[in-house]
Amino acid sequence: MTTSIRKPIVVALVALFVLLLGSTASAVEYVLVTAKDNSAAKAMTKEDVNNIYTGKTKTWGGTSNQVWLIMPKSDSSELQWLCESVLGIAPGVFMRLSLENTFRGRINRPIMARDSADAVKLVGSKAGAVTVIPRSALTGDLKIVYP
Repeated sequence: MTTSIRKPIVVALVALFVLLLGSTASAVEYVLVTAKDNSAAKAMTKEDVNNIYTGKTKTWGGTSNQVWLIMPKSDSSELQWLCESVLGIAPGVFMRLSLENTFRGRINRPIMARDSADAVKLVGSKAGAVTVIPRSALTGDLKIVYP
């Protein structure tokens, strides 16, 4: 093979490798969920989610049912997805803003989950709770509110 033919083949192979690498890295799909019996919680937009996580929205659907945040670990892929794909900020910035919003009384003190199984358990046991989990962790007791 001549050099002029090898170069496009090598470029195509590298591009394919990068494409495949990117698709496997983001293969986990995440969802924002609440308990199925939270009738006031409806499907949300990115703006709705942002309003909940920044404290602009403190109750569900105009009711007196308070929103409680079940937070994934600070180094988790769940938090990274929430911050980067939904809220549009870096996880470190989000954690700092969450602390600030908690101390200023804008949001209830978030409840920390050890992992997705713990998050599922916590959101099912705390009225008005919302959390982010991998779609694969979804159970019949939960309903998706985003996306």
